[in-house]
Amino acid sequence: MGLPAFDVLGFLLELFKGFCVLYTVTNLAAQHYRTKLLVLLHESSGPNHVGIMFFLVLSGLAMIFPIQLPYLDVFFFDLRLSVIILSTLYIGVADSFIVATATLVFRMLKGGLDWIWWAAGIYVYVASAYLIIKNIRSRNLGLFAASVVITALHLGLLAILSAYHPGFNFVSPFVAADNFLLLAMTLLMSIPLSVHMLDLSLSRILAFQNQYSELQYKADTDGLTGLLNRRRFQELFSQLPALYPGKPLSVLMIDVDEFKKYNDTFGHPQGDVVLRRLAALLANNVRESDIVTRYGGEEFIIGLPNTAAQEAVRIAETIRGAIENTPFYGRQITVSIGIMSCTTSDISMETMIAGADTQLYRAKKAGRNQVCLEFVI
Repeated sequence: MGLPAFDVLGFLLELFKGFCVLYTVTNLAAQHYRTKLLVLLHESSGPNHVGIMFFLVLSGLAMIFPIQLPYLDVFFFDLRLSVIILSTLYIGVADSFIVATATLVFRMLKGGLDWIWWAAGIYVYVASAYLIIKNIRSRNLGLFAASVVITALHLGLLAILSAYHPGFNFVSPFVAADNFLLLAMTLLMSIPLSVHMLDLSLSRILAFQNQYSELQYKADTDGLTGLLNRRRFQELFSQLPALYPGKPLSVLMIDVDEFKKYNDTFGHPQGDVVLRRLAALLANNVRESDIVTRYGGEEFIIGLPNTAAQEAVRIAETIRGAIENTPFYGRQITVSIGIMSCTTSDISMETMIAGADTQLYRAKKAGRNQVCLEFVI
């Protein structure tokens, strides 16, 4: 039996169509799952649920939309191997085992229990790909070597399955040597190519998302202290009534006492050091849900969701005491704090901030290094 006619252009077109499906879903899923979370998360504790789900989607689509060789209606393959190989790079070996297991279960649900034999190699593929990629310094060379080795192992397993399990002959007629050579040629072309193309698309997506995250961080934070800036505070604080309906709400307005004198005496660079240290002290003395912000100049503001007046005063006194007892260059640094607190969150952001600012002025007038409260029922 001669080698079946092989339409290279048709094959490349089929491969391109299959890759387009995965590429499109990769981009869509990346936006939904924030693919940047996939990078090297296998080094952290616990399974990477986002990464597992992401690669399961790709694996499922690679199986649902197989690539059919031209003129051979029963002769097709898919790009699951590419997805599984690539998953070891992005989410690690442990999570890739989960992807491989789920892929196997899905395949058996679709094709029957005979496909359990496919499990004979899938875990070896994952472990081998991970070890090859990890131990070859060049990323591209590691992906290529893993693709070739895993494809060869896969071809050997399927050849054995076709010889001893007739059910596989319908899916992949490996019994004929010419057919096997044709499949080997197409897989050795398509798997390394698709692995590199998918890796390129993921890398580009990650780069764009990292750039976006960096721009977003710069837009939302104060460049000197690393705290949220005024604009971002207003956005977050305005959302609190919807997040905590009917709950008490408090705001702390904090100002550094006689900061202009400090700058005039010790210089603005040293004043910047003070502001950075104050920002760290504020962040370390509030709860995770609180919104800590540099509001402008030497003023800071903290939004306290679901916080009644008594708790707000306690937090303010903790902050005031922590700053008073922290040594600074040149002289002691103190702060005055104004508090606006109401029993429900049904009050405007502007009213809350204005009330806190009024109480801050009272604290300054009363001698500084004090906390003043305005309470609204």
